[in-house]
Amino acid sequence: MTLAVVALGANLPFAGRSPEDNLRLVMLDLQALPCSRVLAHSRLWQSAPVKAEGPVFLNACSLLETELAPLALLDSLLALETRWGRVRSHDKRPALAPARSLDLDLIWMEGFESCTDQLQLPHPRASSRSFVLGPLRDLTPWFSKPLALPHPVTNSPWRIEELWQALPESQRAESQPLTPVVEQAA
Repeated sequence: MTLAVVALGANLPFAGRSPEDNLRLVMLDLQALPCSRVLAHSRLWQSAPVKAEGPVFLNACSLLETELAPLALLDSLLALETRWGRVRSHDKRPALAPARSLDLDLIWMEGFESCTDQLQLPHPRASSRSFVLGPLRDLTPWFSKPLALPHPVTNSPWRIEELWQALPESQRAESQPLTPVVEQAA
């Protein structure tokens, strides 16, 4: 089994439910991924949109153990997004990303690096985004050795707490947890 981190985000309701309710339900869907097991979920975090349209985002991260190869896991995540109403644009880099009912990103997968059009691992912008690093900080106790991501400038490995502290205070303040307790997978 390989450890993997999935980032979750949403800022639009879907099927008559709030983004918060939907993210909690998507966390349950992650537990049903084939050949995978959820170890933990972070708290839900609220953040201002970053280069995106719409209202505030809710974000979280989930830690999984999986037997799936990286592209198979990504395909499973994209299928979940579609089921939850996500419509992906054909424009790979719009000036502002559209608001969305669900965004699932494969952030990191133990022992894997990839830099293709389909998949970049570790996620190239995760280490500079408070809405990813905040939830990742919640998951760090679950790793047997400290998780590190490439620093956005030097590309050298930095621990999550170091990357969080390196963010400007104003950026850290843009992402706040909604709940005081880290949720554990059932």
